[in-house]
Amino acid sequence: MHRLFFPGKKTSFVLVILLALLQSAYGSASDWPDLRSGTLELRPDTEDELQIQWRYAWLSEANPEKLFLINAKGELADILEIPATQTDGRHSMRLHPEQAPYLLVIPGYSFRNYSISHGKYTASIFEPERVHQTASFPERQVLYFRVPARQQAIFAGKYHSGADRIILTRLSDHYRQILELKTKQPYSAFDSVALPTSSGDEFWSMTVNKGGKIAFWLDGVDNRFARHPEHLSNSVSLPGRADVTLLHEPRGHTPAIGVALPYLLPPDTSHAPLKGLNLQAASYYSFVDYIDNGDGRELDFRSFYAKQMGIHSSLTLMAGKDRRAVLHATRKSFEGLHLWLQDSLQLPPGGIHYLAFADEPNLNFPSYESFAEYFSAMLSYLKQQPDFTHSGVKVAVPASSRFLHGPMRDDAYRRRGIDWAARLLKQHGEDIDAIAWHEWMVRNLYATGLYSDTIRAAADLVGYDDKGRPLKVLLIDQTNISSGNSVSPYEQNTHFAALWWASVIIQSSSDGLLSMLNWFHVADEADHQKGFFFLRNDRLQAKPVARAQAFLTERWLSQVNRIDNNSFELDALHTREGDEQQLLGVNKSRRVYKLHVDMRQNCPQKLTARVLDADGRIQTLPFVCTDTQLELNIPAQGIFKLEWEGSHAYR
Repeated sequence: MHRLFFPGKKTSFVLVILLALLQSAYGSASDWPDLRSGTLELRPDTEDELQIQWRYAWLSEANPEKLFLINAKGELADILEIPATQTDGRHSMRLHPEQAPYLLVIPGYSFRNYSISHGKYTASIFEPERVHQTASFPERQVLYFRVPARQQAIFAGKYHSGADRIILTRLSDHYRQILELKTKQPYSAFDSVALPTSSGDEFWSMTVNKGGKIAFWLDGVDNRFARHPEHLSNSVSLPGRADVTLLHEPRGHTPAIGVALPYLLPPDTSHAPLKGLNLQAASYYSFVDYIDNGDGRELDFRSFYAKQMGIHSSLTLMAGKDRRAVLHATRKSFEGLHLWLQDSLQLPPGGIHYLAFADEPNLNFPSYESFAEYFSAMLSYLKQQPDFTHSGVKVAVPASSRFLHGPMRDDAYRRRGIDWAARLLKQHGEDIDAIAWHEWMVRNLYATGLYSDTIRAAADLVGYDDKGRPLKVLLIDQTNISSGNSVSPYEQNTHFAALWWASVIIQSSSDGLLSMLNWFHVADEADHQKGFFFLRNDRLQAKPVARAQAFLTERWLSQVNRIDNNSFELDALHTREGDEQQLLGVNKSRRVYKLHVDMRQNCPQKLTARVLDADGRIQTLPFVCTDTQLELNIPAQGIFKLEWEGSHAYR
């Protein structure tokens, strides 16, 4: 980091604006080139047309995408749905002054570059994603940001193969600082510089030295950037309203909520934190290179979790040491399978033990054909085991990396999990009990509807029985915001992950079709900083997402009931078990929502309303319930739970 200072008389704001207009000469000042993820706030002074143009970035042909336009009240004003076949294209959206300000949400991880343009009477402000690539800018791209008086701003950036230097200039006196971006460091690491404070508001410019992919953002002040300094007004969120109607029609069952657990017995100090998660399901690895060493390790930890944590539904992924994903139908693999089956027979009765013969084969195997050959051999061996039929073991396929979309590798369009599942079902349908997959890279709170879309697609693939249940069990045995260790501490270690997990639980449960949903992983590891917990002094310390897990599953009811919900920014789920009922929800926005619930039954005598707020506190919410109508305010970014008992006649 370098500091440069150019002395001189303080420039008037008028001159600052004139200079800014001159510096915007690199492309139209109303254009935003090649955005990859983030939110664009739009304030039209008159009727305008927003132009969106996209072009291929990476793996577009394997990945459909959605962009969302949200109006000032939090309502979905428009949606752009791009099929995988449209790697390039354009679309327009109407902007109306009376519905402003709008938010155009570009969810990451995106596989297209989006260039956005609008008329000269529309102001636009960009809020980039932190750490992850947010844009692919041309060389010498200039943006502006504002630092309010007496506030400490931290400017941060990360190298993503484009710019490796960002020049920061205070417009009032041309004071400069230069942020150098390290080209080699762990994904979650980044570079930053503290900007000097001032007694008055200051406008700054940022200029990138090279073209290409980049991440940049602000901490300590609003994370907002503009092509024009005068566009940098304060953001004001109007309150929203959500109307939810409880229809009291059963849809199915809630999934067992769980977590991926490590290949070891947990230490005594971890037992209480683990019990606090209210786990119902788990995913494990079985390493064929270790299971035959005679130490009984796998049986020990599987028995512990079944007996001490009450986990009776699990999925095991076969792999080699160090989670080596590509196995072959060799004596070693057969022996590992045999020993795992013998362990399963020694677990408490009544458990269901799903088994996948490989971890994310669509990502790791050379081809579908090579995996299908391996799968057929392993399945044949398993069926020949005399204890198989009464072991509680069920075969799951394909345990793919993602399902509707392709995995994060070249040739992804040939490797979609749903396509591999369809081919395996065609060949081995009678021997397959479950469809399982891992879901990654849905990094935006407004994009979590992908989970319900994917679950319905999986159910459509396997078909339904006469009660509307899938003919095969559906399992998401691993999921997280990001795959591998391409993680952001701003997501994993903050309330964002709590909101994300709450939304994913609700979206995945809403149709009553899914049977298992597991967060990956239980605790941070050196190469997977994405746990419910991190380790401090050899003890588990809960992250915000762990507190959300505990809050939502504290009394996890078994039946999903149908609701009508008119809100885009507030997710809700109605569950029931006997006379107990709950309405779970999450306000994903930065605005307060007035929630109106039509109970369709008289107000219960004992109803409690609680919220897990953005500061991690659980608080009681006041409410008003008259006849069948319930009203309460849900704070911004609040995770809420309404609980009551009653079996009154429905109205």
